[in-house]
Amino acid sequence: MGVPTIMKGMVISECHAVSELPADLDTSRISKPWYRIEADGILGYVAAGAMVSNEDDLGYEEPSPLCPRPFL
Repeated sequence: MGVPTIMKGMVISECHAVSELPADLDTSRISKPWYRIEADGILGYVAAGAMVSNEDDLGYEEPSPLCPRPFL
């Protein structure tokens, strides 16, 4: 996955067929559902068993409700 830290106006949609994915994306080794992430003119794809997002006004270093403990 390669997406920016902050994405305003993010839209997430599940790709229901491989034909919805870019041809140069290697989907042969990943069987999880694929999601399309779009925001600020940026387009990305993520393979995940589940997709969860959170929007808040916290600072970059503050703990997220999605991951209460910091990764070390």
